[in-house]
Amino acid sequence: MKKLVFFLFFTLLFACDKSSLQKAYNDYYKYQQKYISAILDKNKQKQIEILKKLIECGKFLKISIDKYKVQLEKLSQTNKTYKKSNAKARKTKYIKIISYSPIKIKIPDNKIKVFTIKNKNSYKKVFDIPNAIVAKFVKKNLNGITLRIAQFNKKTVRVVLSSNKKFKTNYQIKNNILIINTDNSKKPNITHSKKITPIVQKPKIYKKSKVIVIDPGHGGKDPGGVGLNKRYEKIAVLKISKYLKNYLVKKGYKVYLTRDKDIFIPLKKRTHFANLKKAD
Repeated sequence: MKKLVFFLFFTLLFACDKSSLQKAYNDYYKYQQKYISAILDKNKQKQIEILKKLIECGKFLKISIDKYKVQLEKLSQTNKTYKKSNAKARKTKYIKIISYSPIKIKIPDNKIKVFTIKNKNSYKKVFDIPNAIVAKFVKKNLNGITLRIAQFNKKTVRVVLSSNKKFKTNYQIKNNILIINTDNSKKPNITHSKKITPIVQKPKIYKKSKVIVIDPGHGGKDPGGVGLNKRYEKIAVLKISKYLKNYLVKKGYKVYLTRDKDIFIPLKKRTHFANLKKAD
């Protein structure tokens, strides 16, 4: 029931109201204004729809509608031609380059045009692909042969292989894929390399192991800087110093700390400790 009510409402909204002459006249003038707006907007589809309403109202009111009929016929023909041209345009497809060795290109259909252009200083093999579009210009050197792929015109993509010397090509099309081979196509050289004995690096042996003394600083009564939540600098530097000591010991160094716990050591004693250990 709801669908029926909606359909009736939609029909009344977009059709000529024939319930009375006055309402039909109102609709007729309203459609005339809308038709002018559609012309100014260059909206042909809207013009066609409004012309149909004008003709419907005109028939009911017995007004001459010949000019509207002629215009509707012209627009309908133009619209059909436009739809056909759009259908043809949709057939034009983008090509897709699959590989360069060999050259493989996905094409819209199996029809291509192939020809050769010879000059004194150049030799070109040309492949024209109809109803095709290429997204961007391609230029690539393939073992002395230059490959170019470009849009030749609105509906044709041109593939050109060129060189200053004559070369041979053969091509085939399989499942809408154009495959082009040239005599310059090089097969990969397979060389049997000798077995490579892995080189095991021996750990470096120092003639004399370096002696390093790390001074964490602060400690005991000297907290150093105080951070958030009373975090003392003396604790942080001690942890870092211990971590650094372990790292350097693994590298083969002799490492000493001026302090390894939370105690205060005067500066003179620290330097004396470093001298005593003969630190480098």
